[in-house]
Amino acid sequence: PVGKCFAVTWCSTAVLAAALLCLAATPIEAACGSKGVVLYQTSWCPYCKQVRVLFARHHVRYKIVEISNNPPALAYMKKRFGNTAVPQTIIDGVAVAGYNERRLRQLLCLK
Repeated sequence: PVGKCFAVTWCSTAVLAAALLCLAATPIEAACGSKGVVLYQTSWCPYCKQVRVLFARHHVRYKIVEISNNPPALAYMKKRFGNTAVPQTIIDGVAVAGYNERRLRQLLCLK
């Protein structure tokens, strides 16, 4: 289906190709954060602060999960991401490790 990251017929049968097509989704095809944005962070992390500043500058609504002294959050991160490194940002189900402004802007459809 067009608009769901499967604009080319061969992608529906090739998982890798479909994933790559989704990564390169245009703003028209992307969810742009509408399905949810979550930031796993610590209050002392400078890269986490950069993510928060970017979100504030562009009025992005998001949920913060503070992992300091939060064993359930740490366990979830270890299981889902294989580590507890921060920041870990989830945009519409896509994980972005660290502060990758280009990728964050792409997923949120920011210029």
